[in-house]
Amino acid sequence: MTITDLMTGPSVTIPILGLLLWTSYLIIYRLYLSPIAKFPGPKLAALTRWYEFYYEVILQGQFTFHIDHLDNIYGPIVRITPEELHIKDSDYWEEFYQKNIKADKYEWFAGRFGHIESIFTTPNYAVHRIRRGALNPMYMSSASLMPAGDFALRSVEVFKTTNRGFPAGYS
Repeated sequence: MTITDLMTGPSVTIPILGLLLWTSYLIIYRLYLSPIAKFPGPKLAALTRWYEFYYEVILQGQFTFHIDHLDNIYGPIVRITPEELHIKDSDYWEEFYQKNIKADKYEWFAGRFGHIESIFTTPNYAVHRIRRGALNPMYMSSASLMPAGDFALRSVEVFKTTNRGFPAGYS
């Protein structure tokens, strides 16, 4: 049995055919059937995240600046990845973003900042609410911030009048 016999057998042909069908499906879906397919932007960016990878990794963090360039070409709303739109004009935000929406984040987004267990990157909505609940007392009303503000003002006054540093434990 030669290598050509192995390469033409059904054990190789079927996976290759499956890969070609899947790739064709992705191309058609991302370019024509996706809910954001109607928005302008580079076709390569609509097809793959490698477009973003090129500007972020190969060109060392230039994707943000490239998005500004895309806004000049395509207008205030640009498709920048297969799943993302960039909106430059704040007048359009209310159309796209809803307040208090109960939705999960993309799983790939969780690893974007290097710590998948943080409150900001938690992809599951229910888990995020539990983690956020621990911080809610710090984000209540401005009245709840008054004791901290009073302490800060008193500390600054002590520092100004005594010209000494703060006591240990207050740094």
